[in-house]
Amino acid sequence: MVSMYPGHEPDDKWISSLLTVAPFNRIVEYFSAEIGDGGNQRLQRKDFMHNFYHDTRAYEKDQMNEVVFGKTTDQNLHTSVRDVWFDAARAELRARGVIPHDAERAWHWNGIPIFIGCSDCHPVAGWRA
Repeated sequence: MVSMYPGHEPDDKWISSLLTVAPFNRIVEYFSAEIGDGGNQRLQRKDFMHNFYHDTRAYEKDQMNEVVFGKTTDQNLHTSVRDVWFDAARAELRARGVIPHDAERAWHWNGIPIFIGCSDCHPVAGWRA
């Protein structure tokens, strides 16, 4: 995420909680409140925050939750969206044996092949887009 304020690092920890703790309908509720779908946007945001807070606190007193997930704290267990979403995807791709992989050749420009790829692609001779 790019910060709108110089010297300020955005905090996306709540997004990782939304992806891991909240049910799917809470994610829909968030986007609905953001676009103002259905009326009073301020009331929708308030309802979302109230419901999301209860989602994060729902199992804090559950003894079995501590056995499965370890002792809970008031801090979010995830540092960012990266460890919930992107790092998990990268680990799954490695487990399936698809990292590293070949870049996709898109076209030639002045005789030089142009490749579309990512940081996990095999090195190729050509221009990487």
